[in-house]
Amino acid sequence: MNVEAGEEATLSCHTTPSRPRSSITWYSRAGVLQATNTIYSQAVFGGTITRSELSLRATADDNGRVVTCVAENGLVAAVNVNITVSVLRKYSRSCGVLRKYIRSCAKELII
Repeated sequence: MNVEAGEEATLSCHTTPSRPRSSITWYSRAGVLQATNTIYSQAVFGGTITRSELSLRATADDNGRVVTCVAENGLVAAVNVNITVSVLRKYSRSCGVLRKYIRSCAKELII
């Protein structure tokens, strides 16, 4: 997932219908993260779909950060998805228009 430094990004994770309903937990190197929003909805043919959202404001330190969404309902093995955050910096004129793709200049574009 790409996001500019200082911008807010919303990560979303949802389950297939399950009975009992699944819970979703977010993790990162800092430990457990608090979901911004969790929604439970009834599926057409039974069971409950769980959708969880996590909002974060990206900083340079978040570049390369792996955020993991773990869904479990206690009956089957937990399922997880890893999302890697790539933080982009706004273009810096010191890098120069013609040099913006040169490796020595990459720190100006991607942290």
